[in-house]
Amino acid sequence: MPMPYPVHFRLRLRPLLFFVLLLVILTTSACKDNAQVRRHSEASEQQFQHSLLHARHLGLNNLVLQAVLQQARQLQDLQPPTSVFNDQPLENYYHHLDTGYATLTRQLQVLTSPPTAQIITQTQIVVQQTQASFKVLSTPTLPTNNFRPQLRRLQTLLLHARIAGEYLYVQRFAQALQTALQALPITSARLDSLNSVIALFQDAHLDTSTLKRGYQADQAMFKQVKSITQAEQLQTRVLAQYQQALVTAVLAAPQIANNRLHTLATIAQQIPASYTPDPTFQQDLEADREFVVSHNAMSFAQLQQFLQQVDTDTSKIQFAVLAQQIKAISQQFHRAVAAWSGRHMYYDRYDGHAYAIDTSYLPSNFGNDADDLVHDAHSIEDLQSALVTAQTLQFNHQLLESDYADPTPYNRVHRTDLLALAHYHAQSGQVIVVSLAQQALRLYQDGQLVRAFLVTTGRAERPSPPGFYTILDRLSPTQFISNEAPDSPYWYPPTHINYAMLMRSDGYFLHDSWWRDNYGPGTQFPHFDPAGDEQFAGNGSHGCVNLPTNEAAWLYGVTSWNTTIIVY
Repeated sequence: MPMPYPVHFRLRLRPLLFFVLLLVILTTSACKDNAQVRRHSEASEQQFQHSLLHARHLGLNNLVLQAVLQQARQLQDLQPPTSVFNDQPLENYYHHLDTGYATLTRQLQVLTSPPTAQIITQTQIVVQQTQASFKVLSTPTLPTNNFRPQLRRLQTLLLHARIAGEYLYVQRFAQALQTALQALPITSARLDSLNSVIALFQDAHLDTSTLKRGYQADQAMFKQVKSITQAEQLQTRVLAQYQQALVTAVLAAPQIANNRLHTLATIAQQIPASYTPDPTFQQDLEADREFVVSHNAMSFAQLQQFLQQVDTDTSKIQFAVLAQQIKAISQQFHRAVAAWSGRHMYYDRYDGHAYAIDTSYLPSNFGNDADDLVHDAHSIEDLQSALVTAQTLQFNHQLLESDYADPTPYNRVHRTDLLALAHYHAQSGQVIVVSLAQQALRLYQDGQLVRAFLVTTGRAERPSPPGFYTILDRLSPTQFISNEAPDSPYWYPPTHINYAMLMRSDGYFLHDSWWRDNYGPGTQFPHFDPAGDEQFAGNGSHGCVNLPTNEAAWLYGVTSWNTTIIVY
């Protein structure tokens, strides 16, 4: 017999009611457990917030707290999981929060506690390294001094640091400052590279207006940079501009290469007819042309390689031609010296010998200076120095020839002096002129003669060097010590000098010679001097320009390091 419907329904409802009851019991139990874990995690978070507030109260800023704050944000961004039948994920979530905040609280306690000896030592080392970087990078080309206030701040922070977090802040500030300082030479070098690329564009007649404006702005910013942030931003800006310039350079590489090749060909065509060119010049030129033809598209590295090769080939031609030019001047000079010297000898009645008036210019003395410089030259700059020396020797010897025949008294303006002032662009300022032929010194101020007196210059075998000089040092008093052996005829005992003015770095001075009585023409050669000691007073000097003590005192008093000296 079938059961009534209500009874049947109640029987089917019992399992459902049992399941619901079980779910309520489980949920209630889970909520109870989760609530405890949640309250514990909330307590940990509150303890962390309290510790964070305490750390900020002690003065710790975001730079020191950066790692802690970042981890705290990560914890705050976490979302609780949703689970109906399993409360373990939610419990794990609160446990994770509890552990995370507890860890951050311990980190804050470390930062706000007294520093360990290790932290103090590490901080001092980092600060010393930053100070060393500042010292090394303090050069005229870098704006390092703009960071001096930052360096002083760093030192003050270290002086007043009391807790571990403050020492940690000093470390990070020092590291950031050191990074900014080290960025200066990198930025400077990149600016130079950018300027070089701009120069390439100009050589190729490309529009550089935008790049130049950017470069000029960068230069202005570089000179004014004075903070860590500015240094980092400028480094990034210059790098971006340089990379943009490289892209443009690659696109314009064929035009740049052809332009430089044309310059090389022009230089090769301008070789003087009197010079027999090296056959390798033409071979180098053809090799460079072939490279351009075979590289329609070049990378920047290939372009640089090509330009370096062309520069090398250009320098090779210029070096050879310039050396030949100096050789021609030098040969002309030597012929002039030999011809004039043989006809103008000083016949010394004291020892019966004849001496060349222009002994300073003989090959055995300073006459071969230009030739020696050419022989030792390794660069265009070396040869340019040799060229100046050759031209100076030639011109000054011409002055000597003219001055030797000039009857004008030594204490009057000499035509050769005025020629020298004009040639060396020395019409303004203070100039000492030493005449080897007249054994006289004349001081000019703005082209006007101030005073003149007789001197004694170097003996025949140790003459005074002709040339154009500037006073390099001033000594009063001093002592001269010979670098010759005591048995050398050129040795002299340690000698007191009252007034000395250095004109050449290899030891040539204008100075007083209190052991002499006689000065003027002929005293540079063997002679009788009533001062008594003929070994030192009876001949010329060892290359210096000797002056009477009173005259040396006056000259020392009215001249300075900027005074020019012309010896001819």
